Amino acid sequence: MVESEQKDIAVFIDTTRNSTLISMGLVKDIARNIQQLRKERGFVPTDILAFAHISKLDPDDSLSLENYKKELAYYVRVKKVIITPDKLEDIEYKEVEIDGKKILISVQ
Repeated sequence: MVESEQKDIAVFIDTTRNSTLISMGLVKDIARNIQQLRKERGFVPTDILAFAHISKLDPDDSLSLENYKKELAYYVRVKKVIITPDKLEDIEYKEVEIDGKKILISVQ
């Protein structure tokens, strides 16, 4: 809470993190890492790729990310985001760390 010097205005800000904020933070962290992977693999930034693969998320993160797959696909310029509990055989993944957890990401 902050009060003005005239004591006629007070501003309250809720600083608690709810599940929506935590989920959106995860989406942004994953998007940033996928964008970096796109750059590392030499994809043109304006190209819309077919897939982004995400694997090895814990069950809670995987469930919360399911609700934001369309937004994530838009952020990283892919047609479809695929979330799997275990890595797929034919996909070349990159391991990244988000909030102390290691996950696997890929684009194609």
